[in-house]
Amino acid sequence: MLDLLEQGWDLHTGKRSLELFLPDEENEKAGDNKTRVRNAHLLSRTAHLQRPSVRKFVEAMETPRLTCGGWHSIHSLMRDGRKLSDQLRAIRDPRDPDEQGKRLRNAIEPYLETVGADVRCRFTGLLLADIWRYFRYTWINPPQSVPGRSLRFLVRDRAAENHPVIGIASLASSTAQQSVRDQWIGWEGPRLTEWINSQPAEQLREWISTTLTRLVKSIYVDDFVKQRVISRIEIRRPTPDTINRLNRVAAVSVKRHRLHPHLATHKETVSKTGRTMWRRQAVTSLFLAKRAKALAALLKSRLIITEHDARSTSAARGLVILRKTASQLARAVKAEHVGLNMMDITTCGAIAPYNHLLGGKLVCLLLSSPEVREAYERRYAKRPSIIASSMRGTEVRRRSDLVLLMTTSLFGKSSSQYNRIRVKVSEVTGNRTDHRIEYVPLGRSIGFGSHHFSRLTISLMEQVIGRNAEGRKVNSIFGEGVNPLMRKIRDALLLLGLPGDLLRHGNPRIVYAVPLAANFREVLCGHEIQPHYYLPSSTKTSRLAKYWRQRWLANRILNEEVLQRVSRETISYPLTHGACVRSDAPSDERDLFNLATESPLARTG
Repeated sequence: MLDLLEQGWDLHTGKRSLELFLPDEENEKAGDNKTRVRNAHLLSRTAHLQRPSVRKFVEAMETPRLTCGGWHSIHSLMRDGRKLSDQLRAIRDPRDPDEQGKRLRNAIEPYLETVGADVRCRFTGLLLADIWRYFRYTWINPPQSVPGRSLRFLVRDRAAENHPVIGIASLASSTAQQSVRDQWIGWEGPRLTEWINSQPAEQLREWISTTLTRLVKSIYVDDFVKQRVISRIEIRRPTPDTINRLNRVAAVSVKRHRLHPHLATHKETVSKTGRTMWRRQAVTSLFLAKRAKALAALLKSRLIITEHDARSTSAARGLVILRKTASQLARAVKAEHVGLNMMDITTCGAIAPYNHLLGGKLVCLLLSSPEVREAYERRYAKRPSIIASSMRGTEVRRRSDLVLLMTTSLFGKSSSQYNRIRVKVSEVTGNRTDHRIEYVPLGRSIGFGSHHFSRLTISLMEQVIGRNAEGRKVNSIFGEGVNPLMRKIRDALLLLGLPGDLLRHGNPRIVYAVPLAANFREVLCGHEIQPHYYLPSSTKTSRLAKYWRQRWLANRILNEEVLQRVSRETISYPLTHGACVRSDAPSDERDLFNLATESPLARTG
């Protein structure tokens, strides 16, 4: 409750009850909403920055060290705003657009750099991962690790010494469930219904048969056959008893996994490969349950179709059955593509002084570059899919064609960074086409999350879960399910007799989609394999940077107030540069929970 009070919730006390109320986000002004959300995130960020390991890291990055190129620190990668503003003032004359374009390029020339493991900056000797991490601490919300695939980028400026950092970005595996997104893509809701209803019965039957065959073959069944849970004939011709046996195996395996989660085996599988390793992973309690449950669902669909054929029901009734089965199979198709052909933008923005020049829009635009798609393919095309390989018992490699990016705004009312990013492809490539690169607003999320719970509260929740006699439902094992942190919190709340709705933080966010291919829906729904990208591979990132300079930078530098803000971002001592990590609270400030639970002697001492 103390955590929620700090986040702006209201507490009403009665004679026999305590009532907590979410902030009234609907009737809140945009400015008030941003202030409340910003302050709430700053609480978590400040607590994160007070960790000894984080403070030590920040100090190490800011300490100059001798390299082959001289003395350098993270400050070497911050551009001096005073010099930049003087340079931009000198090229504000718009009478010659071509000449101005050349001079703008000489002032700011962005390029993308993929953050790889153990890769160092060629100018400062600093690890790229450390550079990215340091600048991420300048965001108002603390960083959070996300399971699954991830990719990080630095946007750097070739026009200045040491190629300073313009901004940072990161992609991570998409969340498995997002209603607004899933309906827009066509995995569920009206768009899925429209596609199913538009298919003739024979074509729908063929799609169902092909999809069922492919999905069943993707599941390792040798141990089921050997233990006589099912037979090979039952896979082709299932019965109700077949499905019941598989569901019983799944239920028993889930209970066994919660008591004995095989942590060492799962950890070893992530770090190693090989047929034997994937087979060992497949027979663990976790994947035994997943395989049995998935196979039961697929065979149930096959049984329904088989019974329909045997009974020779009316054509109208048969079409209803086919459509219902296709709708259920769409969920399995979604699981194949949600972590493969789409990613979530989890970090995207510019640092000072470029943030004053709409550098955030530049970073947004560069994420649609073919260079990002190619970096994703290079990293994951040859890597086996952990879950798919564990389900099949052998190595599975899938095409890593990135066709859609998703993201959400930080605030619930508006997002100036993502607004008005609508770029005609023809203006970038010169090709005649009506396609556009844009951040499409789809609606607002429900507003569930975990950032409004403090680190100490979550730690105590872990202890509560550990005392459960039935074992842990969530053991932070990849493949266990989506968003393990939120499921842990929900389990702890339920164990304490509190409603799971406390996960609702009261800050619905705007959901944005960034299609990268004209047929992204067909690829994500399994109807087509080869994506038709808006930007061909030959499109250079420099073309997107040029568009940004013409569309946003050229107009921005005409504003003297903006250039004055840029000039204040100086790297002269004492440093006042906005790209420096700052804590927004003194080191001895603690949250309400710590103050309420520590001993009186600790408070006075």
